[in-house]
Amino acid sequence: MNPTLDNSCPSKPNVLLFINHLGKGGAEKQLKLIIHELNDKYSLYVACVNYKYDQESTKDNLSSTCNIINLNISESLFTFSSIVKILKFIHFIRKEKIAILHSWLFKSNTISFFIKIFVPSIYLIVSQRGSNFWYTKNTLFFQNFYIQHVIIL
Repeated sequence: MNPTLDNSCPSKPNVLLFINHLGKGGAEKQLKLIIHELNDKYSLYVACVNYKYDQESTKDNLSSTCNIINLNISESLFTFSSIVKILKFIHFIRKEKIAILHSWLFKSNTISFFIKIFVPSIYLIVSQRGSNFWYTKNTLFFQNFYIQHVIIL
């Protein structure tokens, strides 16, 4: 058993909640509500594309209930440095046997697209926010993939 998981209930599935950052927006508030509801049933991880938060209490509240992972990608997703970080993240997901990946917002959803390719067994849930953004020419490719291969909330 992996020492980072909750030893009191080893049968809990591992769930990764993936978001761009921990700010004050609506997606972040929903993340906190989901963590509150799922904490007893699942071993939870929170991953941020670029870890930043607006209040110290946000970090403290989340870190007491789940593990926080920072990809530390502040530049484009398609630079060499970012790709290496994403590949290390995929390795982490395989190692921790993450069963469910729930992502919010464009950058985390885009990275989740690649995770699904490299870890096809993962159950992927993609939540779209700012729906007008999803109908731009640049995002149609990803939107079509999401529609065909994942659950969209």
